[in-house]
Parts: sequence; C-alpha cells; structure tokens
Amino acid sequence: MEIKTLLFLGSAFATSTLLFICILLIATARTFPLVIRSKKEKYFVDPVTGKLIQFPSINEKSSIHLSVIVPAYNEETRLLPMLDECTEFLESRCKSSDYKYEIIIVSDGSKDKTVDVAQKYAKKLGSDKLRVLDLETNRGKGGAVRLGMLSARGSVLLFADADGATKFADLIKVEDGLSNLVKYDYQKQPSKVEDKLAISIGSRAHLEEDALASRSIFRNILMHGFHFLVWLFAVRGLKDTQCGFKLLTREAARICFDSMHVERWAFDVELLYIAQTLKIPIAEVAVNWTEIDGSKITPVWSWVQMGVDLGLIWLRRPIVALSGIRNKTDRAVLEEMIRVDHAGELGADRIYAGQMAVLGTTSKGPLIRHMWDQEKHHRATFEELIRKHRVRPTVMTPIWNVAGFLLGAGTAMLGDKAAMACTVAVETVIVDHYNDQLRTLLENPECNKELMETITKFRDEEQEHHDTGIDHGAEQTPFYSALSNLIKTGCKVAISISKVI
Repeated sequence: MEIKTLLFLGSAFATSTLLFICILLIATARTFPLVIRSKKEKYFVDPVTGKLIQFPSINEKSSIHLSVIVPAYNEETRLLPMLDECTEFLESRCKSSDYKYEIIIVSDGSKDKTVDVAQKYAKKLGSDKLRVLDLETNRGKGGAVRLGMLSARGSVLLFADADGATKFADLIKVEDGLSNLVKYDYQKQPSKVEDKLAISIGSRAHLEEDALASRSIFRNILMHGFHFLVWLFAVRGLKDTQCGFKLLTREAARICFDSMHVERWAFDVELLYIAQTLKIPIAEVAVNWTEIDGSKITPVWSWVQMGVDLGLIWLRRPIVALSGIRNKTDRAVLEEMIRVDHAGELGADRIYAGQMAVLGTTSKGPLIRHMWDQEKHHRATFEELIRKHRVRPTVMTPIWNVAGFLLGAGTAMLGDKAAMACTVAVETVIVDHYNDQLRTLLENPECNKELMETITKFRDEEQEHHDTGIDHGAEQTPFYSALSNLIKTGCKVAISISKVI
C-alpha cells in the first residue's frame, strides 16, 4: 500500500474519531455535572459522642467566618504538620475576636490511616472546628474539594493542600486580595461578603525562575506544555492556575463548584475558566511555597490526564454553541429568561419611579435618580430583546407596572431608610435570580453570549444598588427584617408567575 494511501486513511480515521467525539459530547452535554454522594457521605462523625451529624449545605446562609477545605488522599504522614500550623494561626484570631472557623478534611477514599488521624485531631479541637468527610470511593482532587465546598458553613471558603506547601500565614495576603475586590472585610462583615462574587488565588509565579533551575529538562518541557495548553484552551491572564491555595466568597464557590465537571488534577483550570466566563473578578497574589515530599502526581501520566481534561474543558462548552438553540426546550428556556427579566426590570423601573415621586426633591433624590437611570436602561435593553427574539411579554405587565410604583412610593412615604430597605430586598432577589440564570447559560456561553454579557453587566449594577441601600441606612429601618422578607416574598412570587403567563 502506498504511503499516500496510508496517510489518507490515517487522516480519515483521525477525523472520523474526532467527529464522533464531538457528536458524543454534543449529545451528552449538560449544564451541571452529575454529583453522586452516598448517604454516608452526607454525614460526619462527632468524635466525642460517636453520633452521625448531617453536613450543612452551601445553599444555606453562612454561620461562621471561614471554612478551610483540605482534600486528603493517603495523607496520614503529611496531614498533622499542616493541621498544627493551620490551627495555630486560626486559633490566634479566635483569642482576640469573635472569629469562627472550621476545617473540613475530605478523605478521598484513603486506604491508610488518614481518617483516623483526622478524627483524633477533631476530638482534640472539637467537631465545630474540625469535621471529617470520609468519601467511600476516590473522586479525584477536584471531586473531593467540590464535596467539601458544598458542605461548608463559611462566609468565605479556602481550599488548601494537605501537604502544607503554602504557609498558612499567607492567608492574610490572599484575604487582602479578596477584600480589594469585594470592598468589605469578611472578618468584620461576613454577611455582606458571602453574597459577593470574587476569588483570590495564591500564585507561585514569582518563584518560577528558581524552580526552572532545579527541575530536569523533561519536567520543564512538560510544565511549559501544560501552561501553553491552559492558555490555549481555557484561562488567560493568570500566571499560576494550579497553586492549592484559593479563597472564594460563598456565592462564587456555590456557582463555580455547582457547574464544574472536571474532578481530577485540572479542576483548578475549569474553576477559573468558569469564573472568567461569568466575569467573576479574580485576584492573583504571590505566596510562599515549599515543595514537600510525597506528591501524589505521577510525572507523566498525571500531565497526560491534565492535557485531556483541558481539551474537554474547551471542547465540551464551545461545541454546544455550534448547534445554536438545539430544540424547543432550549428555545423555551431562552424565552422564559427574557420574559421574566423584562418583567423584573419593568418592576424595578416603576419602583424607582415611585420613590422619585416621593423623595425626588430630598437629599436622596440624586442617588435614587442615578439608580433609576440604570434601571431605565435595563428595561429598554430587555424590551429590545423582546422584539429581537419575538418573545411574548408576561400578561401581568400592567399589574407589575402599577404594583411596582405603589411599592416604591409606599415605602418612600415611610422614610428614606424604608425606601433603601425596599431597594435592598428587591435587588437581593434580582441578583440571586440573575446568578441562577448565568449558571444555566454557562452550558452554552458562546451561543448565548449576548444574553450572558447583558445579564452579567446588569447583575453587577443591581449588586451596586443593593450595596448603596445598605450604605444609606436600609438596615436601620424599623421592623427591617419583616419588611425585607415581605418584599422578597412578593418579588419571588412575581418571578414565578411571570415564568408561566
């Protein structure tokens, strides 16, 4: 057989294989991963009483300041020194303030005495501060971190490697990076930080020159190849995606880990890829790092796995975009999003109109005017999308028009702080609603790029309105909690109705 024929047949086979893989990915692609968790894995053991206690959910409100997630696979030797350093640092904070933390050791199907070591430490420290999530089967580092995150109570969540390669004192640097993004200090205002979207990651990029000199040529080639693939397929603008020291707000963790598919070593890349796709701000902070013996990475095979995962991260999402809105269900989802968002922005526009009618001539007038102008733009944008995509507006439009104005004017008549309380309640629901939509759109960021960018921009502006309300005394309103919950409930009911009719 001639060489040309062999080359042709080989190329045809390779192309057919790639096409088959693409078709398979299109057919099986889903917005959110299938996360399997056994009944046993939903509980931790109180080391004192021996009782099983159910882990909380990341969908609940935070109850402590910091959760530290430590994935551990056969780490009976390296875990203790890391825990000693971690607890010494965190306990020093507890002595001088009301600071609360927890450490969740996620044993990823360990076959050694990792669980026993962790449980003994939990008995010494107390189950409120240290809990052990014992996975029955090995998930991979990403899968272990995900399940730890989904079980955490913190306003902010840190995942740190069990080897202690990054000194825990560098948490201060990473915290500063997060504070610069969210404009709040989670140690003082945890409730304000948990709903923000931000990630601060440790980076070893400043140590690269020394590392190059100490590694073999082969390992340097593999390292540079991996960095190139990361840049090509997924994350750009960050120098070190793999440092095991990343701090996330609670909401950022919920969104990113709910959407993450990769459970092996390259999960960091998908995490940051999702964040960049959703325009979640990321700070990269230099940290100290020491290589610790006992790494679980197999020099060649682990790098191959990472390369395959990077290709899948890139392929799984953009390929779906080639098909556009593939069926009636996708079309229905798009129509529902635009219809509900149009109704929501109409309602917000009328609320601010009502507030301006009462408070327009007061000192709060210019502030309300600024927010109202943004809502007018939001409403006009969705009216354009209604026309462009030929979406039927909700039949409740006339009612939301009147109800919004009455709500804005009614709360404004109670005083400027009550008006701000109304703003905070409404914007809280809108931001949560937009975040849920963004998670759905993440399945197909290119095809729905226009809507994703619009919602991302508007969500950030709605969050600014929320923060403005807080800063201008919303929480000082008499019966604030009752008023806020009443308005939130009304908004959620309006969203549900607008989805249907």
